[in-house]
Amino acid sequence: MTNPNGIAVAIIGSGNIGTDLMIKVMRQSKYLSMGAMVGIDPASDGLARAARLGVPTTHEGIEGLLKLPNFQDIRIVFDATSAGAHARHNAVLQKHGIKVIDLTPAAIGPYTVPVVNLEDNLDAPNINMVTCGGQATVPIIAAISQVTPVHYAEIIASISSKSAGPGTRANIDEFTETTSKAMQVVGGATVGKAIIVLNPAEPPLLMRDTIYT
Repeated sequence: MTNPNGIAVAIIGSGNIGTDLMIKVMRQSKYLSMGAMVGIDPASDGLARAARLGVPTTHEGIEGLLKLPNFQDIRIVFDATSAGAHARHNAVLQKHGIKVIDLTPAAIGPYTVPVVNLEDNLDAPNINMVTCGGQATVPIIAAISQVTPVHYAEIIASISSKSAGPGTRANIDEFTETTSKAMQVVGGATVGKAIIVLNPAEPPLLMRDTIYT
């Protein structure tokens, strides 16, 4: 189910994104092991699922993570909360020498889209993973910019309302700003613009991204 000898990681944020990542770490990663799942809602489905899988949990946020008996073993923390919360989480974790993978649009660390520039940022203490829309579209913009100047790039990310938890909804402005910036910094566009659409259709639609350059 998980690699007991892998690098111990913690996930902050027990919502849809954090829970999905936990399952991926446990089922698919050869190099990572789940050290902790952190949330702020004791009734969270994600925390309950983690506990059933034998993962240490806390509903006391970053303070609870620091108090876990195995905290000293944690080497990497994935933050799947909100842009506002991430700034505080990062400040705390950097004091302990922990590498932080930012899954919010906070954009504290260098813009990182692995298929384009992973090697550039491996040593950064905070890895800014842009946004889901950015990861899906920036590689295509970067590919276009290698063969012709991209004066303007625009992406529209359509996602299911059901998949957008409170953190995603709180980050709409940050999503558009961070994605737009990544289209320029990593994608090579002179001007970038991102738009996000939450679609309430039933059954829920799969995420779709449209790119215009």
